[in-house]
Amino acid sequence: MKNAAEIAGLVHSGVRAAAAIVSFISWLNAQLLESSPVSGSQAADQMFKMRIAHADCVGNSFPTISSSGSNAAVIHYQTEARKYRL
Repeated sequence: MKNAAEIAGLVHSGVRAAAAIVSFISWLNAQLLESSPVSGSQAADQMFKMRIAHADCVGNSFPTISSSGSNAAVIHYQTEARKYRL
């Protein structure tokens, strides 16, 4: 069972995470509207930038899991900057 401080921390981190996700989706939408291709590694890097912009963020708890196409079925697939699918 969580105490009040733990619950408040969870809520606060959830709000920060949601704000980062909204910022990322806005950025991604702008890229797509400009017909700018975005690779999995570029998206992961941008998502990290959105998260780390919040003062209480200490980093990712694990690498971003981002895949598409034939890689989408790979559990915990991690994209590489030199190998990506658009």
